[in-house]
Amino acid sequence: MAHFCLILIAAWLLSACAAKGGEGARWVPADAEASFVVADLDGLRESLAVFMAGIEGASGTIALIEARTGLDLGSRAGLVEGGVAPDRSAAVFVHQGALGLALGVSDRTRFEQRVERQVLRMGAQVLRDPGGTALSGSAEGRDGDVPWSLAWGVNDDDVGIVIWAPEHEDASARWSALLSAGGDGGALLESAKAVLGERTGAHIRFSASPVPPASWGLGPAKMMLLPIISGLTRWEGAWFVEATRSSLTLDAPWNAEGSLAAGWFKPQGEAILLSQSIPKAQTLTLRARLNPRKVLAIPAFLRKRFLPKRVPGPLAMVVPPIEDLLTLLNGDMSVTLLGLDAKASVDDALGPLNLAQLLQHLHVGVVLGVTDAQAAGRAVSAARHHLKEAGWFPVSL
Repeated sequence: MAHFCLILIAAWLLSACAAKGGEGARWVPADAEASFVVADLDGLRESLAVFMAGIEGASGTIALIEARTGLDLGSRAGLVEGGVAPDRSAAVFVHQGALGLALGVSDRTRFEQRVERQVLRMGAQVLRDPGGTALSGSAEGRDGDVPWSLAWGVNDDDVGIVIWAPEHEDASARWSALLSAGGDGGALLESAKAVLGERTGAHIRFSASPVPPASWGLGPAKMMLLPIISGLTRWEGAWFVEATRSSLTLDAPWNAEGSLAAGWFKPQGEAILLSQSIPKAQTLTLRARLNPRKVLAIPAFLRKRFLPKRVPGPLAMVVPPIEDLLTLLNGDMSVTLLGLDAKASVDDALGPLNLAQLLQHLHVGVVLGVTDAQAAGRAVSAARHHLKEAGWFPVSL
């Protein structure tokens, strides 16, 4: 009987150890502007490792993720070494402008050490260790001229939470407020499991303003876009990862008066199979279909009031004037991420990156369907000429 009791006690201890670590997805605020929920962290890690291994130039992606976030997705042992519970859920979310990470913790000390090590790698310094509270520490730093603060700790649910707040927000106060609000009871996690089913990936939700930011430089052209996208404010979908492919699905109900102007997304004529021009070993491909004829159908005296003559930003020297471009395009377009540059390193991911620097580390391709192949050839030749004048070195594919 004594041996039987010892066996029961040992079994209980083993199950308790295996269950260490809470569900990170439970701690996403109900009013979060965006959430990215992984129902099974190690399952996604394993599928992602297999998928990335089959892509040329992507072998260093896992190391780059670890360099930027401190989360080692290279192996199950790497998660455990960082104090993370690999079989629990994890979530990244945006709440009132602050960025949060919540995941199950199997070893509080290791988790805190990993976060502090990452803080030091970011060039910041731990300010204080409150002691006696769930909040383990906080730090402040700067990204260029923009200050930021960071706070982290492990709650009674064995969930590690890290909050990054921009500018003059107090990350420690935001962390404590999140802890006081409590979890959502697992509703978001159940939604993620329902959407993912037996597949591996992540559940995505976000709210987006339909108004393009001023940084896009669209000017009066925003008047044309608003009636098309004003009702698309809440999005939900999933990112699926398999051994040989990855896919993203997003849906948004129309939340405004009237109905979606679907004609803008139905080009005239047959679709062009852009996939035939894209290497099979690409990392990610985004495809869209738009109807440029809708813009050209607007009377010229109105069109000239809101349509800029050229695409804003550095692309102005590469692409034709917008009127010519709309005439040339048939509406099929695709952007593909081909992989990481062979010279990209972990050090490149540690500092702040602008768009120009990012494109030096990523191989990106843009594929467009056209109505006139000869006119498109002339546009490409002109683009090569302008690039050479600007000091670039375009090469033929």
